[in-house]
Amino acid sequence: MGETLARATLVGLALLRLAFAFAPGYVHPDEWFQSNEVTAANVFGTETQLPWEYTADAPARSILGAYASSGLSYLIACAIARATGAALDVSWVTTYAPRLALCAASATVDLAVVSCARAVGSATTGAVNEAGVLFATSWVTLVLLVRPFSNSLETYATAACALVATTERKYLGPVSRCVAIGTIGMVSSFIRFTSGAFIAPWAVYVVARAREKSPLTMLVGVWSGAMAAILTAVVCIVIDTAYFSDTNMLNVWVWTSKNWIITPWNSFRYNVNADNLARHGLHPRYLHVLVNGPLMFSVLWLVSLSALMRRRRDASSRDLIVRTLWASVLFPLAALSLAPHQEPRFLTPMILPMCVLAAHYSRSTLVSRKRRLFAIWIAINALLACLFGVLHQGGVVRSMRTLAKTDAAFDGGSSGRFALFWKTYSPPLSILAQSSGESDLVSVYDAAGASVDDVRELLLAATSKGVCVADQPMCTTSAKNIIIIAPALAFERLRERTQNLDYERVLSIFPHLSLDHLDDVFDAFASGNRRERFALVKKSLQLTVHRVRYP
Repeated sequence: MGETLARATLVGLALLRLAFAFAPGYVHPDEWFQSNEVTAANVFGTETQLPWEYTADAPARSILGAYASSGLSYLIACAIARATGAALDVSWVTTYAPRLALCAASATVDLAVVSCARAVGSATTGAVNEAGVLFATSWVTLVLLVRPFSNSLETYATAACALVATTERKYLGPVSRCVAIGTIGMVSSFIRFTSGAFIAPWAVYVVARAREKSPLTMLVGVWSGAMAAILTAVVCIVIDTAYFSDTNMLNVWVWTSKNWIITPWNSFRYNVNADNLARHGLHPRYLHVLVNGPLMFSVLWLVSLSALMRRRRDASSRDLIVRTLWASVLFPLAALSLAPHQEPRFLTPMILPMCVLAAHYSRSTLVSRKRRLFAIWIAINALLACLFGVLHQGGVVRSMRTLAKTDAAFDGGSSGRFALFWKTYSPPLSILAQSSGESDLVSVYDAAGASVDDVRELLLAATSKGVCVADQPMCTTSAKNIIIIAPALAFERLRERTQNLDYERVLSIFPHLSLDHLDDVFDAFASGNRRERFALVKKSLQLTVHRVRYP
């Protein structure tokens, strides 16, 4: 009965993860603009907006990461469509194919968590199951790991290395483990140069295990792993240089080394410059420890801190695997804390050791206390999964998919169709699935967090070319084909300031929450009475699409 329940639980959690792959939330622009926007242009030939990392003189992102997170799934979708003769819905594939592929890839971390938990000498079957359930119920797993972030790929690479290091298989000897980790680690370093901090402890682990065989085995393993890493680095450099230089791959070899494009080095040089990081936001160096860690891992963070305090009194803490798990938390945490730009998702690969360590150190915890902690864990992760996976900017992607069916949003006509996004995250153009160079394009303008007056001027400028400036594409737009997409409360403020314009509601999308523009919500609550506040709550969770009409 217990085994049947355990299997049912695992199947249910797997289906929950799959469901979140289709959730409407928009976590961060990087999930689109460092992945889908790049490869959709290459594979489908669609109109997209390339990020600076891929257009700079010194590219800071390897094309390998973009293809691993989205491009490969696009190519597979195209191959399936050709083989079956089915019509390809490019907008749907652009949005969901990468998520489905990454959802499948997340099984790598499931296997690594189980393998590491089993490798911990004192781990019982219960502790192994607990580690697996903790991982499967984390909001990091349900939301971040099924989105095409480079952090997700970094997590999968770290998990693959942990799996190679801890899995007991006859075909995996000490030397082959070193070669595998050298290869995986180098590819991951081209995707994110910070990968080295997460993978280094596992490299040390396999070298230490090789030393247990003999010093000669260790030396051969280190040499083989280093050669594998160097060869992999050369292949990655050739691929990036050929891609960014638009050169045949075979011709790369005739170039001098000065012409080679080494993306992780470019990224490192960019990130060590505080002036560059200031463009993305500067944070105190303790943010990872005091804010981001608790946000990402909640109860696990506190349990781990408690375990760290009493670590010396725990005999198992001297085990090589336990020390490696601790190192895979503390070493990258220290390395990432050196940078003044710190985002929570940078800690994503820590989910693996955090789950294993929490299950390991809680084995002696009273059952009643463990149940209370697990209840708190479920409540916090359910809240965060719904917040970031469903609510946060939840209307942007759906509104873009609506625009892909232009007749549903615009008032007839095939020219001059213009969509103004205001107080939302940047809309990904790849979802529109518009071919580059196509004459009948929907023009999208991101007004970001512009003031009400600025948006008012943009709309009024559409009827008077004389007041337009160079960066206002609406000046050449037919007035009847303008729509504005904005949160409901923000739009109401705009309507009050543009009474000489008429608006026709096309669509209202629920749920949509913008954490970056909560001032509109607070202002509305402050000005409204108690009876109106329920309606205000509903409006604060809506993204509206309005057609602009000029009297």
